Amino acid sequence: MQRRRPVILCIDDYESTLLGWKMVLESAGYEVVAASDYRKGLQLFMSRAVDEVVLDYEMPGMTGDVLAARMKQTQPDIRILLLSGDSSLPNDKLKNVDAFLPKAEGVDVFLASVKALLPRPAASLAASPSDDFASTATVAESNPPKAA
Repeated sequence: MQRRRPVILCIDDYESTLLGWKMVLESAGYEVVAASDYRKGLQLFMSRAVDEVVLDYEMPGMTGDVLAARMKQTQPDIRILLLSGDSSLPNDKLKNVDAFLPKAEGVDVFLASVKALLPRPAASLAASPSDDFASTATVAESNPPKAA
């Protein structure tokens, strides 16, 4: 019996960035669905089962934090990783995401962050180059759950 690969929805208005995320995630064993704007992203989110969302903060028409809030309204348990070209964002922009990562971080940190956010059964299915416990624990500690 073949295991289902975790499905990651990636949303970014820059096609080259979106293609890069898709290539990295697929090479790590994930199934990736991609959208180049928030409208397409919401449509895919509402029509497909996904295990996690990776989205850009700065997009035309709707910022990633607002998009994350909409997604959490319909599916509160969805795990969301917000990326930005900025090294940090104000706390009020992070309240509806599960983790934040500056785009300047390396591929290993990106993959470890994606893996750390996956629901446990899905996380065990995907192989990643940074598959050791220490790298995942570091990401989890650097992105602690927010208090309710």
